[in-house]
Amino acid sequence: RRHQEQDVEAAKRAQEGQALAEMQRRHQEQDLEAQQLIRAIEQRNAQQAAQHAHQAATIKQQQSQLAAQAEALRQVKDQTSRELQAIQGAQQQLQQQQQMQTSQLA
Repeated sequence: RRHQEQDVEAAKRAQEGQALAEMQRRHQEQDLEAQQLIRAIEQRNAQQAAQHAHQAATIKQQQSQLAAQAEALRQVKDQTSRELQAIQGAQQQLQQQQQMQTSQLA
């Protein structure tokens, strides 16, 4: 009878040990899955950060190109304004000369 009790106790302890080992194994698996998930998220975050940095650099480059184009257009506009003023001045001189010639002929 004492042997039976000891056998039952031993069987209980063995079952408890197996249950504990199974729990530990499941925890390790969950830890591993969590670590893999964290690594995947960190990798994706790093890729997105790199993409954003590249986009920011591209936008900056485009902005400086647009600024250069705007400056070139301003210079063309200024040059055109000066040429227009010169043409208008020449037209006035021609008109004055024509008026003088017309008045001399009269």
